[in-house]
Amino acid sequence: MSIFIVLAYAVLFLLTVTILLSSSLLISNIGARYQQQQYLKKHQMLHDALVAYIKHPEDLVSIQKIALKNKNILLGVIVQLSDSGEGLAKSQITGILNKLGLQDLVHQQLLLLKSSNAQLRLKACSLLPYIADREIAGMALINALNDPMLDIRLNATQGLGKLLYVKAIPAIIEKVSLPSIWPSQRVIEAIAVMGDDALQPLINYLAKPELKDGSKLICIGVLGLLKNSEALPILSKSLDSPSLEIRVQTVKALGLIGDESITSKLCLCMKDSAWEVRAAVASALGTIKNKEAISCLNSGLVDEAWWVRRNAANALYSIGAQGIEALKTNLLSEDRFAREMSQLILDEKVGAR
Repeated sequence: MSIFIVLAYAVLFLLTVTILLSSSLLISNIGARYQQQQYLKKHQMLHDALVAYIKHPEDLVSIQKIALKNKNILLGVIVQLSDSGEGLAKSQITGILNKLGLQDLVHQQLLLLKSSNAQLRLKACSLLPYIADREIAGMALINALNDPMLDIRLNATQGLGKLLYVKAIPAIIEKVSLPSIWPSQRVIEAIAVMGDDALQPLINYLAKPELKDGSKLICIGVLGLLKNSEALPILSKSLDSPSLEIRVQTVKALGLIGDESITSKLCLCMKDSAWEVRAAVASALGTIKNKEAISCLNSGLVDEAWWVRRNAANALYSIGAQGIEALKTNLLSEDRFAREMSQLILDEKVGAR
């Protein structure tokens, strides 16, 4: 047999294999697309049935037939309805599951928190705040804060926030403030979701003398986001902390709260030895917009640190007419830094109009 015939057979064989593989891939894609379409169809059907049940809770038979056939996607639809604002409250979810005889779904998710499969534990943390009794879900998620996986601990933290489970605040802070890898801002935001209910537990916790700096930073960050002036007395004490990070975080929190009564204390911090604190103070005073801060912001215009000068100039402009007048006056200052920064901010603001 000549070499050409062998090559022809080889090419034919490869062509046949290519066609078979292409056909197999095509069939697989068609199958996957069909399965996806069926899933979406069932998902929409269950969604519509739940919405109809919310409006007419006496019609239990219709939802029961559909839900029992689609138990595997029921919880996902419930979460979607809860987050979309379509009127499905936590009490209704519990009632629906009880009436459908599907309380085992809650028990199943509780068991999955102990699963060796991380994805299942992650999913359980996401679902429990929606479907389980508040106390049961709260205690289960507190235990999940000990999970070895970061994403699961974060999901548990966010779940506790959704539950407004303020009793978990000390546990959350103690579990998340130790490792340096923790994304603390996500934790701060998760606790802040609890709103003013979290205020007093945070104030009480921050008052503990043995508290570590990592825990303090999270408390201070949340109190800033809550923007409640009741936190001013406890936050003011942290302005004298030996920790630079805590002093900066405290100033930022006070700026977010925006209470004019804190202006004089913030102005004292314009003499802090760290430029980072002075820059944060200038920025906070610009947020508060109290005219009584003009004098100390003027002093910031001659600061040795560029960011302090810039933040002070921006703050003066934010205060309004009197602050802008102070900037114009500084155009004639003997200090070159004050002249240049005042001119820079005035040019930027006028140009932005």
